[in-house]
Amino acid sequence: HVARHDGAQAEWLETELQRCRQVPNRVAAYHVPLYPTARSFHYEFSVRGRTHWAPLFDRYGLTAAFEHHDHAFKRTWPIRNGQRDPSGTVYLGDGCFGMPHRPLTEGSQWYQAKAASLQHFWSVEVAGDQIHCRAISKTGEVFDVYPPDAPGAAEAEQMWAVLAWPESIDEAIPEQVANRRLDSTITWTLLNPLATDLEVAFEISPATGIRFEPDRQKLTLAPGTEVVVNVAVTSDEARNRLNVHTLWRVDAGRGAYETVHTSVMFFRREAVVETVRGLAAPPMDGSVPALAATPPNLTGFAQRADGQPAAQGTDVWVTAIPAGLHVYAICHDADMANRVSPTTPENSFTFHTPELEAGNPFWNDDNVELFLIPQTEPLGALQYAVTLGGATYVDRKSAAGEHLRGSGMRANSSRFEDRWTAEFLIPWSDLGQQGPPPPGTVWRLDIARTHTLNQSDISRWANPTASNHAAEHFGYIKFE
Repeated sequence: HVARHDGAQAEWLETELQRCRQVPNRVAAYHVPLYPTARSFHYEFSVRGRTHWAPLFDRYGLTAAFEHHDHAFKRTWPIRNGQRDPSGTVYLGDGCFGMPHRPLTEGSQWYQAKAASLQHFWSVEVAGDQIHCRAISKTGEVFDVYPPDAPGAAEAEQMWAVLAWPESIDEAIPEQVANRRLDSTITWTLLNPLATDLEVAFEISPATGIRFEPDRQKLTLAPGTEVVVNVAVTSDEARNRLNVHTLWRVDAGRGAYETVHTSVMFFRREAVVETVRGLAAPPMDGSVPALAATPPNLTGFAQRADGQPAAQGTDVWVTAIPAGLHVYAICHDADMANRVSPTTPENSFTFHTPELEAGNPFWNDDNVELFLIPQTEPLGALQYAVTLGGATYVDRKSAAGEHLRGSGMRANSSRFEDRWTAEFLIPWSDLGQQGPPPPGTVWRLDIARTHTLNQSDISRWANPTASNHAAEHFGYIKFE
């Protein structure tokens, strides 16, 4: 997904489609999906593909397109001219066998005939003018067949009902429930959509300080039944976080299938509301500024019992200066170069040269990401990133989920002892402000560390094991 969609690439594509016009079945394979499952429909590279490639697919009658990048399962309806059409192309994806699956984009999409967070691969059989595509799970079950009248399609539908059931479970919980305060109560409404019993269990970590109403942590839901569960969380001064996982289990006659459908985290919110002070502007040279001698604004939950930052935490200094919002972060636990899989060394990240990796835990395309959610609307979430090589990236999301580019942001990165530093200066105009916001204004901020393969080996100031963009990672910063 680093090549252009237009120009010589589109010209080559049209030439090949013309050359193969008399072939009964023509199939394309490429990386970024035109019709995504785990990203916005307006994702920049998907839009480019629909602009430059989809018209060619329509013009020359492409049979099917295999898409990747989103790490989920998908089969679209036949699509032509940007709408459902029986004579159109079917888009199959989305590259989820050797990678962990991702959650789907919230809400069903008009183009999806089926979609689920499932690891799988596609098997294609071509005989004469016939083509049969089968989606096979990591445990060997065929759970989708296209076209739907192909042999085995009916049996695949039965397996689909089992494997896709986490996507169809109606588990109604309040908004923002994944980031609730301690001393609160939440309500789950659980509905079993299957034709077989579902077992539901709640797993708590730590195991104290929580009460279920009714007083049970394991339920069995008969087909079509609904149950309401209230969960009351009590305070514990020695704890900053408490996790509740919902574990679902179904026995479909071919073995049991399990999933963790919801992970709810409770935080002591007041522990992470810190103040942004108007300090003098530090030099934008990537060096450790003088303010590093003062306690950081944010240390999050990755800290030792004595309150000092733990090795996998990130120290963050946030200051309001006349030029804009200055964010300085020291990221610990920098060794990402030693990434050799003990079971499949051929899948290790070997595209970096040994000379670059030798004695250097920082790859030049590793990056520190800053996620910022101002209180002002309609900017929505903003993402800034800087690589160790000094390249910068800005992605501003509007409230509608659109990606808006363009920023006066300046950034630097460097190394401090065995740690990685990142420095951002974001103009107030970039944040919808003419200057620092009024005292008492509260914004949200997250620092993450990742690299171009988008793996989940991330050092952050909040929970280091979940998704980069999850709500529970964001700390609160208050302006004086």
